[in-house]
Order: sequence, then C-alpha cells, then structure tokens
Amino acid sequence: MKALLRKVILLILLSLMMIPLSSNASGETRKKVGTVQEYTEAFPKAAVFSGSFLSAEASRVNPGMYKEADYQKIKSRFLQAVTAYEDTIALEEFHLTSSQAFEIYYRLYNETPHFFYLSYSTSALISEHNEVLQLNLDYYYPKSMIPDMKRKLEEKITLFLSDLDETWTDFEKALYVYDKLILETSYTAGEKDSLYTVYGVFTENQAVCQGYASAYTLIMRDYLGIETHYIYSKEMNHAWNLIRLNGQYYHVDATWGDPQPDEPGRVNHRFFLLSDDAMRKTEPAHKNWNAPYLSTDTTYDESSYKAIQTGLIPTDQGWIGIDGDGALYFYNFKRGVFRYGNHLTRLWSPIKDETVYYTKNYSTLLKSQNTIYFHDHDSIYSMDPITNKTLKIFTKSPQDGFIYGMSAKGSDLTYYLKKELDQQEYLLKTLDLRPFSFTMGIEKQHSLRLQWMSRSLLIN
Repeated sequence: MKALLRKVILLILLSLMMIPLSSNASGETRKKVGTVQEYTEAFPKAAVFSGSFLSAEASRVNPGMYKEADYQKIKSRFLQAVTAYEDTIALEEFHLTSSQAFEIYYRLYNETPHFFYLSYSTSALISEHNEVLQLNLDYYYPKSMIPDMKRKLEEKITLFLSDLDETWTDFEKALYVYDKLILETSYTAGEKDSLYTVYGVFTENQAVCQGYASAYTLIMRDYLGIETHYIYSKEMNHAWNLIRLNGQYYHVDATWGDPQPDEPGRVNHRFFLLSDDAMRKTEPAHKNWNAPYLSTDTTYDESSYKAIQTGLIPTDQGWIGIDGDGALYFYNFKRGVFRYGNHLTRLWSPIKDETVYYTKNYSTLLKSQNTIYFHDHDSIYSMDPITNKTLKIFTKSPQDGFIYGMSAKGSDLTYYLKKELDQQEYLLKTLDLRPFSFTMGIEKQHSLRLQWMSRSLLIN
C-alpha cells in the first residue's frame, strides 16, 4: 500500500496551470492543486491555474512532455474505459506528473468527440511522490441514459449525411459539411453542457465554438475519413479545425462562418479553407493558436466562392449559390470553373420609407424534394435543377415587409418576414410546396430576443 495517497479534485482548462494551496481542516499540511472557477465560452465549468504548461497540441511536436508510446497505451485504455462507462483509468505504471496526465486527458478528450457524455472535468489520485496513480472519469448524464442518447445521435448524423454523394471530391465533402453544419446550427451561448458537444449540434441544433469544431471533426474524420484536427487559441478562447486536402492543410472555422445573430439560409464562406497567413489577416483575425501542422498553401485564400452568402447546393449542373449582390452562380469544383445564372433584385426597400433602400442582398436558397427554391425581397421562385427553368411561385402581401430567409421540411416551406432588418421579431409563414397548391399555411409570431446577442470580435 502506498505510504500516502491523496485525492485531489481538479478542473481542467487548456492551460492546465497549477496553484499550490495549503492545509485541510485537521491541520495536516498537503500540497494541493487548487482551482479558480471561471466560466468560459470554449469549455464549460473550467478553471484557471498558474504556472508553466505545454498545450496538448504543442506536445505533439515536442514529445519531451511525455512519451508518445505511453500516450498510445493510455489512449487504448481510455477508449475502453469510456466506452464501458467506467469510473477510473489506472496510470501508475507511467509515472506521470499531474501536468502531464491532464495534458493527456485534454488531448484525448478533444480527439474523441463521439464521447459527448464524458465530462471535461476530472479528478486524480496522486502518490506522495506527486505521480498520478489514476484518473477518475465523470459523465454529464446518468449512465442509464447514454445508450439511448447515442442511438439518437447516430440517427441524426445519418440524416445529416443523407444527401452526401460518395463520388464527390474531398473538397466538395468538406464544403457540404461546413455549409450544412452552419445552416442547421444556431450559435447559442450558455451553461448547458450539450452546447459544447456534438450532441448539442446534431440533436438540439445549437452550440458554441467547441460544439461546432467537435462536430466538424467527428463528421470529417470519423465518417468521411478526411484528416481533421481540433484547433484552439487560448488567447481568443476559441476553437476551430485544421483539415488535410490533397496533401495540404487548411483552416476551417464553422463558428465564424455562421452569421450572428442567426440569419436563416446564410453562410459566410470567408473562413472555409484558409492558410495560416489568411487566418491572421481575415477579419476578425485569428491569433496565437496551437496546431500540429503548418498551413502554407494559399490556393483557396481568395477563391471566388467566398463571395457566396448562401449555402452552396449540389446539383447535376453544379453547385448553386447566391452572392451578396444577388447574383446566382453555378460552380463546377471538379473543373474549377463557374458560370453566371439569374440576378435577383439587389436593392431591398423598407416599408416605412420608400425613398430609402437596403443595399445588402438578403436572398437565400434551398433544395427540397429535388427542386431548388430561392427568393428576392418579395417573391419566391422554383428552379428545375436539371433544366434550370425558373418560375415565380409566390409573392408576399405588401404589408408583410420583406422575405428574410427560408427553411423547408417535407412539403412545407417556411419563409421569414421582417419589416426592418434591425427589428428583433420576425414573422413566419408557410407555403405548401406540393404542385399547384401554394396556399397560405400556419402563421405565427417568433421572437429572436433569446438569440439576439452581441459578440466581441475577440471571442466566438
């Protein structure tokens, strides 16, 4: 039996720095690792520690932190333990300091986003020689609930990937996942555990940056087999991804590609496939991140598709999107060419003052039941994706304001109405998309107040 075992409760942040504290109630002097509670955007229930540290990603290029062979053994043990919902991982044989053990835990945590039920907090059993004997595993949910949650998550991911074509290039697959993740997820700050996990993204359609980055890692790496890494900047308190395409590495930030406050149907492509230099220059600029590889290729830094403000929809004729001027474009990424299609009304007139115009275009488009639908400020159009034949199918009532976005489910198309762009409420109405039956459907008020939030450019 060890001379003295001390159980120390620790909460993890990326820094994993250490503060020596003192003394328990009995007066016995012990070295403890203390915590200062701080709620952060990237990691819930986190703590800040003082002292020096080496991040998990940095340790991959500086193996002096711990042996990579030991890491692989611990990883195997970790995977078995968390899969079986066990409560501990034995580490005595590895002679790890607490800093090393928690760096390893952090690295394992971010490499396994499918373990959405595993808590980011942990505790350690430490010997009198300050070596970690075991890590304790905590779970966000009762163990009896997890199997059903895993099945639900798998069903949602299957649906998420249902339109993906296996013949697409890795670029097209990466684009599809980026756009769909943004279109179906709403950035939502808060303390709810699921906001930081893939479960929040796919089952609740809301997340913070850790959720976006974890979801992109899970789909790209585990389902599509495309090398993808989780990237973090402590200074920015922000997470995103690094992916490998054609032997080169590129940054992908789906969180900052999702307009805030939420804009139905719109996607910002400026943060899809950027080099290190472009990440530092594209506003809002990224800085001081840890990554296992450099991104030096600038092929996509200034690509024309970055002007597209909607999700890009795949068809047999190419990928279709609308830019900020209301121009409809067809992209053939395999051939590296694009062509111009229709042009929608650019100037959007407000209701209160007919002499003033909004110069930004708010048109969006979507695909439902093998038909493309798009809109300008007052009308909705259908387009045959094979013939490109376009028909105006609906015009709103003048008193309704303007059409701000669309979403579709089954044969119902929901369009969003506003009278002023800065108002906090919008009106939802539905159209029946079945042929020759474009009748008015359910109408209701919906408030954006819970989602309407200010966001510093230095955070997510």
